[in-house]
Amino acid sequence: MGNAAPASAKDEQPPPLPPPCDLECQKQKDLALLKKALDDSDPVKDPAGYQKARVAYMTLLNGAGWLSTEKNDIAQKDVQPILKEYRTKYESLKEEQSIFTKFANSLKKQEAGEEESNRFLNKQLEHEKDQAQILNRLNQFGASSFSWQPYIQWGIDILITIALLYVAYLAYTKFFVSYTSTIPPEEVTNGN
Repeated sequence: MGNAAPASAKDEQPPPLPPPCDLECQKQKDLALLKKALDDSDPVKDPAGYQKARVAYMTLLNGAGWLSTEKNDIAQKDVQPILKEYRTKYESLKEEQSIFTKFANSLKKQEAGEEESNRFLNKQLEHEKDQAQILNRLNQFGASSFSWQPYIQWGIDILITIALLYVAYLAYTKFFVSYTSTIPPEEVTNGN
């Protein structure tokens, strides 16, 4: 009994080993397995699993160069819209900066012009102040107690009075002195 079991195990032979597979054969087997995994995956339900199966299958089929190209393409697809957005923002900011730079430059020019006109006005004001101070000093320190002005005004008043008296005398002699007294009496009697 105990001997029968071991004897039956000896009678059975293990299945034969498959023939040895070289690298090309192994690659074909791996490709078949990866193709089946790719076909079984659903890109809508499991996009990450599908992408993983696709990358593994295509890398084995086309080599490492394909994987590098695929990674660059994926990076370009993902990064390109972001880069485009950044370029647009950069150009917009650059344009705004240009506007602000022009505005700042015009303000500086205007400020420089105002400073120039302010300097000119300040010089004029200082000149006028100096002139006023000089005149004040002359009036305070250099003015003599004797002034000709009242005498000149009195002289003009006297001349005007004399002229008015002369005009009045002429008017009196012309209008109030008899006209007939100047005509000789012989001319009046002859009737000429």
